[in-house]
Amino acid sequence: MLIGMNKRKKVLRQRLMETHGMPQLRIGIRLEKNGIILRETVEDGHSWTRNAWSAFHGIMMDAGGDGVSAVGTGRLNLIDTAFTRRFSVNTGFGKSGNSLSGYGFYNNAANSIFGIVVGYGDDPFHPDDWRLSYQISHGTGAGQLSHTAQGIGVLTWSEETKKFTNTFQRIFVNDSAGSITVKEVGLIFSGLWGGYTYNFFMAHDILEAPVEILSGSRLTVTYSIVSVSFDPVESYMVEEPAMGAAGSGGYYMGKYDGWYHSKWGLILSPVSGGYSSGLKWKIENTATPGTTEPYFGGDNMAGMYAMGADSPAGAFVAAANAAELGGYSDWYLPASNEFAQFFIGRSSLPGGQEFPAGNYWTSFSNSSTTAYYGNPNSSGGTWGVAKTTENSVRLCRRILLSDWTPA
Repeated sequence: MLIGMNKRKKVLRQRLMETHGMPQLRIGIRLEKNGIILRETVEDGHSWTRNAWSAFHGIMMDAGGDGVSAVGTGRLNLIDTAFTRRFSVNTGFGKSGNSLSGYGFYNNAANSIFGIVVGYGDDPFHPDDWRLSYQISHGTGAGQLSHTAQGIGVLTWSEETKKFTNTFQRIFVNDSAGSITVKEVGLIFSGLWGGYTYNFFMAHDILEAPVEILSGSRLTVTYSIVSVSFDPVESYMVEEPAMGAAGSGGYYMGKYDGWYHSKWGLILSPVSGGYSSGLKWKIENTATPGTTEPYFGGDNMAGMYAMGADSPAGAFVAAANAAELGGYSDWYLPASNEFAQFFIGRSSLPGGQEFPAGNYWTSFSNSSTTAYYGNPNSSGGTWGVAKTTENSVRLCRRILLSDWTPA
């Protein structure tokens, strides 16, 4: 049976974590011998150290420290496990690849230098702790535990709680002749920068009940790091219409990644009034300023409109907007990269609204003499061709998903 802490203290600690935005800790303890589980419990962790707070907030503020070789109140610095003050951003936090190469909390070697560590001290937790009170070293001698290599954390997402959880696990084996008692557990982060390794003590928990590990037994310690709820962010997300759904003047064709924001959606015009074949991009193969935007075709239209009748394709778009096709006047020819969405969404279009066979213009002019075209029925690719070539056009418009209006 799990020995509980004072309920009020648990509630206060939980409120403190949620209020200040630090991830929640959950600690799993499993003791077994000869395949028989002797103890299996889970308890709340509540002990992020000052190192963890400084690292977390320093990264978010792009300030790895405050430039003063001191720690404590009013300092944004860390102390490593060698009791050396570190006040520079050059401590390996968030450096690409480190956490997948035996750094971070992932210890791919059998040692007690970083990752999950255990000890036999029961001194009260203090935010300025920089190591376990009495850490148990790696080995098979008296008072030592064999530390297995620690695997990469398992990251999961809960749709119900809107939280991420990264779970780390390490096994400790008592290969000594006597019993060993574990009273405390902790997390040490390892970072690599400039060829140097820095280790920082990030969490320190006194277990609710000591664990006696008999000779030949193994202890599995699990640290689950649970994020705060993403609910406030998710609540701003708008449900996306189904591909091919009718609305907002045409048919929904999805979200184009090149816009960098998931708030936009692409609407394809109806065939009637929004499609034409046999149109030249321009009546001469000459330069066309203002038509070199590859990601948002709406930005190219001013350049096409400026040609007037010299751009039959541009004139067609202008006429559709003047007539407020589908009730809207912001139609345009897709940019070269947007064109891929025509190919992606083509099979979802209702009967009668498919793409008639042929090549289609984009609004992107890649040189003084050529503009891009593609065939949405065969691929999402686009290529340059002389502007005086006759191709089809099909219009589109970009909307905020929050403005979607079903037909």
